[in-house]
Amino acid sequence: MKKLLAIALVSSLLACNHDEDAKTNTEVELIDVQGVWHGICRATSDNSIDNPEFRKEILTFTADNKMSFSSKNYLDSGCLDDYAQDNPHPNEDLSEKSGTFLVGQSLTTDSGLSAKELDMTFLLDEGESVNETSYTIVSTLEGKLTFGKGTTEKNGSTAEKRPTALNFDNYFTKE
Repeated sequence: MKKLLAIALVSSLLACNHDEDAKTNTEVELIDVQGVWHGICRATSDNSIDNPEFRKEILTFTADNKMSFSSKNYLDSGCLDDYAQDNPHPNEDLSEKSGTFLVGQSLTTDSGLSAKELDMTFLLDEGESVNETSYTIVSTLEGKLTFGKGTTEKNGSTAEKRPTALNFDNYFTKE
């Protein structure tokens, strides 16, 4: 189950339905990922009219190459109506992971934008020991932290399967 949650996290970071080619005329700034980054409020895969569910994620990268990830579920598309208000177990909808990260070499994405390799190794998932690494790319555009866009062939499961395009639909802003 924990491995499925880690895969879901990687999938959410790599998920996409936006065309990167629309951004080819804008220069991407290479970034230092250190800091606290807040994701956008977005619908989960379980979202339906009868069961609305939205999620907001927070990533923290520190100077000593440690990282943490948390996500929290909400009832509304603005991520204001917290499940905890009506939930007798308020932390059940909170997901927490931690580990290490390594920013690698610069590269050029499929559409010619600049990015950097990013390897994220999750060591704890909900307090349980894991050792799962996600291989992606990262960059910023207009102050938004943007990760790689996953495909079947480029799913981030190995360094060789690292995405080579950026996902502009799921981004994070620095606090």
